[in-house]
Amino acid sequence: AYTNVIMSSDEEGGNVPDNMQVTHPAATIGTIGEVHSHPLTAADYVGVEASYAPLGQSVRCCVTEGMAPEGHPALEWLDTTRQKFNMLSGGVVVANAIVIGLETELGDDKFVFFEHCFVVFFLFEMLLRLYQIGCRKYMYDKWFVFDAVLVVIGVLDLWVLPIITEEDSSLGRLTSLRLLRLMRILRLLRVLRMVRLLSIFGTLVMVTKAIGRAFQVVCALAAIVTAMNYVLAIFLTQLVGHQASDWASVGKEDDITEWFGDINSSMRTLFRIMTLDNWSEIVMTVGEVAPPITTAALFVSYVFLTAYAFVCLITSILSSQLIQAQLDTKDKKVHDTEDLRAVLATQVREHVQEGHESPLIDAPLLKDLLAEDETLLTRLEELDIKTTKAGLNNLVDGLLMDGFISIDHFVEKIVNLSGAAKAQSIVDLKHLTLHGHRQIFQLHDQIIAMEKRFNKDLEKVNKQLDIL
Repeated sequence: AYTNVIMSSDEEGGNVPDNMQVTHPAATIGTIGEVHSHPLTAADYVGVEASYAPLGQSVRCCVTEGMAPEGHPALEWLDTTRQKFNMLSGGVVVANAIVIGLETELGDDKFVFFEHCFVVFFLFEMLLRLYQIGCRKYMYDKWFVFDAVLVVIGVLDLWVLPIITEEDSSLGRLTSLRLLRLMRILRLLRVLRMVRLLSIFGTLVMVTKAIGRAFQVVCALAAIVTAMNYVLAIFLTQLVGHQASDWASVGKEDDITEWFGDINSSMRTLFRIMTLDNWSEIVMTVGEVAPPITTAALFVSYVFLTAYAFVCLITSILSSQLIQAQLDTKDKKVHDTEDLRAVLATQVREHVQEGHESPLIDAPLLKDLLAEDETLLTRLEELDIKTTKAGLNNLVDGLLMDGFISIDHFVEKIVNLSGAAKAQSIVDLKHLTLHGHRQIFQLHDQIIAMEKRFNKDLEKVNKQLDIL
């Protein structure tokens, strides 16, 4: 539940602006000057006096029901880089395909309104992507270019060509027919929007890549089967087809001629046997004249070799390529995450170190800088790191060492709040070790200084003893 927290300063001249809108409801129940850990996340606390200290400033606040602040989850549906938007686009594509099928069965006139709605949505999607990711990145992606071509086709089909054919009466009959034929072709091309599903859903993309990789090997297997069938067709044509008169006594001469009369017929028959299409009748007919046991053994061996062995081989190839595609997708996701992690680390470090040369920073200043960065939580979500402003403040408090925080430690910690092998624990161990090394060096310097002072005092004592 989202609430709006209306802030007012407890004292005149306070640096908290009146009616400040808190983007994350982290105010806590209590009295003025106190901060407790009971979060206001529902309407149960409407009208309750509370204390909120975003920058160490005690204030009085009253929680009121209202609309969600900026960062409302509904806005995620308009972020073209998120899976929610892709799911929405996929649903519209499926609905468009269903409407095209209904148009084919029932006619176009009843569904023109829906087609206009679909074109408006796809045009809005294209413009939104261009606005969010930029024209250069949009044109670099082949799927986005494919989407743009489909949008242009839809615009031409529904909005441009109908106007030309209706308003321009000077067009000849032949030109009008060509335009109508072009409109018909463009209308048929709308069904290609279903191909967009391959770019929207990651699983389909992965399966498509696996099939593409296995296609070359499958083609090689197909060539081997074709060559084998060609050789067998020559044998069958000469040994069976040219001897079709031998089956005249059983009334099957025409069948044998149809099946094995020439090489083309023999190859077609072998393909039927390979696909198990009425293969038992062919074997039994041939076996009425030829030795039945030998005939059955040869044809069954052929069926096992082509219908089962090659199919199993193709299945294993597709499976291995699918596994490889999964590994590649996982590796790509890891690399993309690491790139995003590095970019975010650089941005956070530059923001924190702006005008601050020391490698250490005090906690209040760091909290102020984090509060100023309104996009930090969104960028963390891109790394599957879900936290809040209060969570970041708790993180800052947990990194305090000797009253200060290491900027490098904080940056590495914040970009490794989630990940394999508890990356944040490794970061903590690393910086604890570095802190321990620094303390050891400080103790070493102190011991050396104490040793020098001790030696000086010892020399003074020796001189006094010599005098005595």
